Amino acid sequence: MSLHSAKTRKMLSDLKNAFDHMEHGRPQEGYDLALQVQAAASAEGINSPMVKWLLAASADLAGDVLSAARFIEEAVALDPLSIPAARSVSIIGGRLREGLLASDFPENKVDATYKSLLRLGEADVVSHVAYARHISAAGRAAEAMDVLAALTKLSADDLDEEAWALIAEVAGKLGKTELAAEARSKAGLGRGDKPVQFPQSLAEA
Repeated sequence: MSLHSAKTRKMLSDLKNAFDHMEHGRPQEGYDLALQVQAAASAEGINSPMVKWLLAASADLAGDVLSAARFIEEAVALDPLSIPAARSVSIIGGRLREGLLASDFPENKVDATYKSLLRLGEADVVSHVAYARHISAAGRAAEAMDVLAALTKLSADDLDEEAWALIAEVAGKLGKTELAAEARSKAGLGRGDKPVQFPQSLAEA
């Protein structure tokens, strides 16, 4: 498609307006307009990383962090060398982690949030522990133990007292008395906030 065609000029104009909405405190308007641009571009066979990034950034500012995560994944897949997209991955990853750490985080968003963190490579030790805590509380102790067991193998030195206490609690729920006792004995180890890469199969499950 020519840069000078009427359709291209209209998409570029709408994209600029969407960016302006986002820059001036109207992220929802920017997001809605960017969605229209994406639909128009798709109809012309265009899959633009710039549009994906703008959708991610505006969705994030509008408070829809899961949509932001989805679009920034798509943006990075299309252009892994995009500096704005790389920066947005870090920002959106931070928002996802904040969500998991909230004790009142909606249960129906826990799995999607955690899997987004895994796919973005933004899940740290604290995120894995928080996810395990959420799903254990939801009656999924065996799944929680799978996550915690992986942590003890990959990053045991970064687990703090709270994490070991959770391991003890979950192990107790599952009748693993020896593991529960061992976890209680390891309270007081250091805490880590560095990313821990889990197998990609977990992100795609």
